Amino acid sequence: MSSSPVKRALAARTPPLQLQLDSKNLTRSCRTVERQWKSSSERGFTLAEVMIATALSIIMLGAAFHFFDDLESLTESAGVMAEVNQNLRASTDLITRDAYQAGAQIPTGGIPLPNGTGASPVRRPGPGTNYFPVATDGGILPAVTPGYGLSGTIGGKTSDEITLTMVDENWMGLVALPISNITASTSTGYTVNVTIPPPGCTTTTNPVFDCTLGPQGYNVKLGDFLMFSSPGGLYALGLVTQVDTTSNIIYFSGDALDLNQLCNGTAGCGGTIDSLEQDGEYPEGMSMTKIDVVTYYLDNSNAANPYQLMRILGNNTPNPVAYGINWLQVTYDLSTGVANDNDSDGSVSAQPNQIRKVNFALSGISQQKLRRSQQFFGNTMATTVTIRNLEYVNQFP
Repeated sequence: MSSSPVKRALAARTPPLQLQLDSKNLTRSCRTVERQWKSSSERGFTLAEVMIATALSIIMLGAAFHFFDDLESLTESAGVMAEVNQNLRASTDLITRDAYQAGAQIPTGGIPLPNGTGASPVRRPGPGTNYFPVATDGGILPAVTPGYGLSGTIGGKTSDEITLTMVDENWMGLVALPISNITASTSTGYTVNVTIPPPGCTTTTNPVFDCTLGPQGYNVKLGDFLMFSSPGGLYALGLVTQVDTTSNIIYFSGDALDLNQLCNGTAGCGGTIDSLEQDGEYPEGMSMTKIDVVTYYLDNSNAANPYQLMRILGNNTPNPVAYGINWLQVTYDLSTGVANDNDSDGSVSAQPNQIRKVNFALSGISQQKLRRSQQFFGNTMATTVTIRNLEYVNQFP
């Protein structure tokens, strides 16, 4: 049966390959787009884009490095400042503590030093060959002995020295040590026998304490200052040169400060141990007390640690108590009392026992320069101490 005319007409208008041709065109278009996309992605950044990105990275890194450099510099400065200030505070606290004790339980006006006919000046503890002042009316070791400029010029500035005198607060109960016998010889100096009293020595009850000059009680050592006192109110100083702890004997022979001098009966000689004799004999009831003689000064002789604040106890080895201290100034406020010493030129000068207040000023400097500024960091600290047991206290109780 033949097809109708309509069917033949429709078959003629829709060729059988049309759909296949459209599929090929679509595939060709997709491949064209894919090639264009690959070409665009493989092209990369332009030189301008790379330069802009590099510049931005450099700016960001520079800002970060600058921030961290500022942070490191701030941390360094804070550490250096803390170190300098800590040294200043430690120095000030130590000097203040000793200054507050100056004059404690020593005779008003000070302790006599060898003076008069045939006496030699007594050297001060510390550097060089400085001596304690010798007044025309007798040498005295006062509670405070000024030492203007005795530390020398350090860092372009003149620094002072100061010596403070007081009873040793660790001395057994602050009780005087009884003397049983004293002998004096121009060849051997002084030999002093002592008796250890209670509470340092107990032999009748348990426990039994050490009855010798040992660390458990009256611990007397080489280089210590001991003050002799007599019932008549006379005083003298001796510098320990040897101790026999078994026999309780203390020796005072030739010493580096030339303190253990003998008058040996010379008229006009005073301030020595044998000047305490009365009618050729030492009176009964004599005793000894340990004295702390503390000296502060600056030392820059150590190249590894210049600008050291030194402290000497007695005539022992100096100890550095702080580093980086490059200036020590000590000034004094005096009482309104009348000066009682006529100088050789006829003028009247103040006496150390008129000091009522001591003013300390210390400067510290860093050990190294700051990295950024290439400058040393420095600071200054000051304090004031009112001294007790001097003329001012006795005049205005």
